Amino acid sequence: MKYFVYLLCFCAFKNADGQRHHIIDSAKISRTLDSINRLLDQAVVQKNAAVLHKHYADDFVFTHGTGMIDNKQSWVRFVTSDKANYQSRLHDSVNVEVHKNAAVVKGKLTVKNITDQKPNAYAIKYYRYYVLRNRTWQLLSHNTYKEWKISLLDEQ
Repeated sequence: MKYFVYLLCFCAFKNADGQRHHIIDSAKISRTLDSINRLLDQAVVQKNAAVLHKHYADDFVFTHGTGMIDNKQSWVRFVTSDKANYQSRLHDSVNVEVHKNAAVVKGKLTVKNITDQKPNAYAIKYYRYYVLRNRTWQLLSHNTYKEWKISLLDEQ
């Protein structure tokens, strides 16, 4: 009986220890994904195709707030072209939910760009779905579920 109690305590301790490490790992993964999420939008502003190709999955789908859909090739081609003129893409209220080799990132993104030679600003709320492939977190899907214009006068 004494050995059974020791075994039971050992198993309980081992399980609690494993859960503690899982929580620490989830927090670390959450920070990593938040950084990658922000890095991708910096890469859009900087037209950094290398970062975009690394962190967008080959089967990436981007559903814009307008209903337009881009894949990896069409989105990267657009944002690295002369047509795209993003000034900033800043995240706010980001929440990362980790599920083993997948994650859901929800947040708000404020975008400033030049459209038809005029300053433009808008904000979106989004869901982004990431997957871990070949030791690299990749954005599998972006879905804008709310979009609104921002007055540039409000920001001065």
